[in-house]
Amino acid sequence: MSPQLFRGLTVLLLAALCAAACAEEVEEAPSPPQPLACVPSTFTIKTLELPEASGAAWVSSGLGDGWLIVADHGNDGRAVLLGEEASVLAELNLPLDEGAGDDIEGLAWSNQDRLVGLTSSGYIRQWSLESDPPQLVQLAQAISGDPLWTCDALDNNCGPNWEGLCLDPAPEAGGCAGFAVSKTLGELVCLRTEGASYVLDPSVRIEVTKDGRLSGCDYELTSPHRLIVAGNDQSQNKLWEISSPRDPEAADAEKLEIEGTLNQEAIAFSPDGRLLSFGDEEAITGEGSAIVAFFCL
Repeated sequence: MSPQLFRGLTVLLLAALCAAACAEEVEEAPSPPQPLACVPSTFTIKTLELPEASGAAWVSSGLGDGWLIVADHGNDGRAVLLGEEASVLAELNLPLDEGAGDDIEGLAWSNQDRLVGLTSSGYIRQWSLESDPPQLVQLAQAISGDPLWTCDALDNNCGPNWEGLCLDPAPEAGGCAGFAVSKTLGELVCLRTEGASYVLDPSVRIEVTKDGRLSGCDYELTSPHRLIVAGNDQSQNKLWEISSPRDPEAADAEKLEIEGTLNQEAIAFSPDGRLLSFGDEEAITGEGSAIVAFFCL
């Protein structure tokens, strides 16, 4: 074999080995999750004896696993824990400090096993639910030092008018820990972790709909953790899925084919894919908070 031929074969062999090794190292890019599909489901409790269920979240705590729902302002943190089988596990009050009012409009369960509540004026508190009564573990703290994004701590439905809160069950490093829902703007605004709490990052926002129409949001509790946003009666109680919520610049709001309950105020997933929609019937019929259930895949 001539030296030239030997060198040529060697080069071809090395190229083939390199191509094989590179092929093993290249991983296929994950395909985006399929759009959420939800159908009406059954839930034994049709009306909750709670004035305007303004915030809701699925919790896993010493008090039990289930949907925790809090009443609107004027009820001093009154709340109910509903079990998976539509039973009332506990009636309780979330203790409040004097640093902010009781208009808790957003609830979420954190990856630190804390219940996080957001008032409409833009103040966050956190509670431990390992015992009854719950323990207030973070006093009211503004989500922003910029007065454009909060208002008087004891006021209600003012400024951006924060109506919902959702925390990503599996946040990406450097990404948003979740979102706060601004009714005034019709947008989701990024929340980032700061120590054991959360602060607003207004540079990252997702437009959902016109102003005055949003009421809540929640993530699926299991992968792929799709994000749903709820609208109030001004939106005809619509529900939207946010595509690519972890890439807000590419995110878009797609309307689902289902609608929430009358005067929808809050939504919350369970681990098995059930989505409950809670509405304010108190102002309409005086009969508490309506519940409508869906099963989502």
